[in-house]
Amino acid sequence: PIAEVVDRETEGRFPIEPEQNAFTYYEQALNQMPVLPEKLDPGILCQVLRDKGWEQAASRAVKCLGKCQVSLDLWKRGTTFDHGGRIQPADRNAYDDVSPLMYSNFIRLVILQSTRCLQEGNPEEASSWLRALFRFSRHLGNPGGGIGRLAGMTAHSYACGQFVKWAGHNEVAADHLGSALAAIRE
Repeated sequence: PIAEVVDRETEGRFPIEPEQNAFTYYEQALNQMPVLPEKLDPGILCQVLRDKGWEQAASRAVKCLGKCQVSLDLWKRGTTFDHGGRIQPADRNAYDDVSPLMYSNFIRLVILQSTRCLQEGNPEEASSWLRALFRFSRHLGNPGGGIGRLAGMTAHSYACGQFVKWAGHNEVAADHLGSALAAIRE
C-alpha cells in the first residue's frame, strides 16, 4: 500500500517529509525536463510506435530518451517511495488542481523506455519501468481530487496496456512473468 487512508474532514493534513515525498522527485524531474523539438516529442513518438512499430520510432526515440534520461531517472527514483502528495488535503480544491496533467510526458517516456529495453533484450528492465509507472499512477491518484484521480487512472491504464504487450513479447519467458506478477502484487 502507498499510504494509509486520510480522513480529510477531521485530519486535513498528513506529515510527509520532502525527502520521503515522491512528488519532490517528480517535480524536480519535471523542472529538469528539456524542451524537445517536435520530431522528438514523446507523444508523437508513442503514436509512431503504436501505428508503425519500434523500427520506425527507434532512432528518434533513442535520441529523445537520451535527452530526457536525467529527468526520467529522477522521476523513477520518486516511484520508489511509499508516499506522494502534491497538496495537503485541507488545501485542496478538487476542481482547480490540474497539476497532475503536467506529468503526462513521463507516461510516454516510460512506454518508449520499456519498449526500448525489450527491443534490446532486457525484459527485466522493461518490467521495472512499467512497475514504476504503476506506482506513479497510485501516487497521482491517492490522495487526490477528481483530476488527480483521473490522471492516476490514465497512467494505470497505460501501464496495464504496456504490461500486456510486454508479456506477449518474444523476449519474455515464464520466469519473467512470475517475477513481474510477484512484484506488482507487492
